[in-house]
Amino acid sequence: MNPDDVNTIQIVHNWPGPSGNATKEKVPSQIAYGSFQDGETELWGGSIPPNVPRHVWLKLRLDEVILLDELQLWRLLHGGMESLAIGSPEDNDNPPCPPGKRPVDMITDYLRSVNNHVVKVLEQQFTSSLLRTMAFEVVVTVPAVWSDRAKDLTFKAVKEAGFGSYEFQVSMIAEPEAAAIYTLKALKAEEAGRDEPSDSDIQVGDSATPERIRG
Repeated sequence: MNPDDVNTIQIVHNWPGPSGNATKEKVPSQIAYGSFQDGETELWGGSIPPNVPRHVWLKLRLDEVILLDELQLWRLLHGGMESLAIGSPEDNDNPPCPPGKRPVDMITDYLRSVNNHVVKVLEQQFTSSLLRTMAFEVVVTVPAVWSDRAKDLTFKAVKEAGFGSYEFQVSMIAEPEAAAIYTLKALKAEEAGRDEPSDSDIQVGDSATPERIRG
């Protein structure tokens, strides 16, 4: 597998859901605590039943300034100008934090469940023996306006969550930079095999337009 070829990227689709594994490319960023069936004390992602209170917006709670801005936007979109009352970071319909749990702890719990599922999928595909011969890197994307404090807490949560029983390295990148790198690699893959530059090559001063993105 060539890491520079975006066409080799494999996406996990079988995320846990209410009726087994759901075929989706994304998993909801939410976690619930309590006493559930089969002795479970935590439910995450799409496995949380509709009527169960869950913690959401957890990533934003690492940066209170960003959280307030996002809440104001949400209130404006859903309730109009009269809904723009200044509230606290807890004023977002989340249940109270469980005893001894901070937002970063709940993010760690959520990421641990996500990582364990990903490891399970990889072991089914490659076997654990083969995986132990591989080097793993977890790349985390964060908002461009993320504060240093929020970046540090995000990094700590990812490290604490682990990657099953496998050793791994963590790197962090801003979301716009990640999108730009993907675009460049996608164009490079498209032009693979050509000896001469083509009109789709990106040059200094170029900007992305819908027509250019669609090609």
